[in-house]
Parts: sequence; structure tokens; C-alpha cells
Amino acid sequence: MAENKTEKSDIPCRQTYAAAVDLFLQLAKERAQNGVISVDTLDIVAHAIQNDPNVRKKYCDTQFERCSEYVRLSLQNTPRINVYGRIISEPFEHLFKKEPPLMSSGQLVNYFHAIQAILGRAEYENLMERSLRLMEQVSRDRGDEFKYSDLYETKACWEIRWDSFVALADFFTKFDLRKEWYKRVMQSDPDTPGQGIGPYPFSEFQFKQQMMCIFDRFANLSDDEHDVFEKRYSKKQRKDFSTFLANVVSIEDEV
Repeated sequence: MAENKTEKSDIPCRQTYAAAVDLFLQLAKERAQNGVISVDTLDIVAHAIQNDPNVRKKYCDTQFERCSEYVRLSLQNTPRINVYGRIISEPFEHLFKKEPPLMSSGQLVNYFHAIQAILGRAEYENLMERSLRLMEQVSRDRGDEFKYSDLYETKACWEIRWDSFVALADFFTKFDLRKEWYKRVMQSDPDTPGQGIGPYPFSEFQFKQQMMCIFDRFANLSDDEHDVFEKRYSKKQRKDFSTFLANVVSIEDEV
């Protein structure tokens, strides 16, 4: 029989290829022992799939195309389908349903782009992971009765929101300059977040309304929540947070 010379690789599709080869050989050997397939025929096929670079390349290229298509389709999905996206967008989603709407759901892509830029990729991924673990726990506990409101009411969910929104407020220490940056991102083209001009405007008034929704809960903390807030964040963070809220409130409403 041909020796297994499949190369070791960290590339997922090649790992899949190697596993497919091993499984094929295992099943084929069993059939050979039962006389269903000749050992000579098996030897020829095994040698081809293990050693012929054209065979492996064709398989890996096909897998790569499938992976690329999956990634492309995933990127087209609205980001709020992930748990973290739901957690940080839920406070202002009712703005989409107002008459006239104060925001478009199409701007969620831009919002997540801004949040990722503010938090940094590492912290953004950390919060996504925390959100996913929380979702798994709550859905497991609630079973068929699970509702997203169950998720939003948990202490862990509020900690994720607090960490996200305190960082958001801290970003606006240079309020006017960074407010203009945020507005540009929110009205950019959703197909290329942060670039170009999209179909949805984002005015000073819309900025105020969105931020008031995001931070509404922080203005009405219970005594216990206030104690947690003071212990969880530094004096500077709390000061920057208060300054940010004051700046948002001071924005004049549209007449």
C-alpha cells in the first residue's frame, strides 16, 4: 500500500483535505478486506490523492472558493445578527420605527464600524466573545422560553454595555472634533463603512437622539448600580463620562 505522505498544514482547507484522505483510506481498506475492491486499485487511488499536487490543489482551490463565498455572504449580513451587536444597538433601535424615522437600520453597519474603531479590534473581539458566552448560558437556562429581553436584563449584559458605552463616552473628550468624525462615519456608505457618502443623513439632532437613548439608563442608576459604577470605573472615566453627557444634553434641539 502507498504510504501516507499527506503534508501537515495549518491551513484549514488542507487539514480538511488530509482528514478526508485518512477517512477514505480507512473505509476503502475495510472494503478491500471484504473483497469489494482490489488492493491494487486502492493503491493507485491512494497514491494519486496523497502525492499528486494537481489533485490536492484542485480540492483546496474548491474549498477556498467555498470559504471565500461564505465570508463574503457573512459580511453582507447586518452585524446586529451577532449577540454583541444586539446588545449595543437595542437601546436605540426604536428610533428606526418613529414617524418619520430618526435613524435607518442600514446605518447599523456604520455604527459598528465606529464602535470597533473606538474600542480597538482586540477589545471589540473580547466583548463579542463575552456576549456569545452569555447568550449561550441564558439560552441554555431558558430553553424554548428564551427571549432576547431575558438576555438584556442580566447583570452580565449590562456590564458589557457599560464597558462599551463608557469607552464610547471617553472617546469624546475632544467633543466637537470627534462628534464630527462620528457623524461622518454614520452617514458614510454602508457598503464601505467610514468612506464615501451613503444614502442616510446623520445630523446633529440625530446624534443627540441616539446618544440620549444609549445613555438613558446611566442617568437613572439605582443606589446599588451607582456603587458598582463607581467601583468599576476610575475617577477620570467617571468625570469624562459626566462631561460627555453634559455636552450631549447641551446640543440644541431642532425647532
